[in-house]
Amino acid sequence: MVNGMTMLVNVTDADFNALTNHDIIKHFLIRCTEEMGMTPLPHTLTIEHFPIIGGKGDYGISGMLILIESHISIHTWPEKNYARIEISSCRDFSEIDAVKVIKSFFGGEVKWKAIKWF
Repeated sequence: MVNGMTMLVNVTDADFNALTNHDIIKHFLIRCTEEMGMTPLPHTLTIEHFPIIGGKGDYGISGMLILIESHISIHTWPEKNYARIEISSCRDFSEIDAVKVIKSFFGGEVKWKAIKWF
């Protein structure tokens, strides 16, 4: 039986520089995966910038890493100092460890909800 979980995370008052930095987003995805003992699939790390509508040149970042266990994704809205993160796995993982990694990269206030699959 699968004991999976999806963790939905909202980060408010996050560090603007971290939310706009390609390398920080990349290292966050890798570090979070390592901390939870998950296994990334080779060549699946994707990070893209996107324009903020009406943002006068501002942009956000969307990043995703596909895992053998499922995936981790992040979407940032720097103009609002906000990030949305989803960690999904076909096995349980430590929510507290994930929050520690998130706070170490982005600061701010972290609120989350974990949804058990089965």
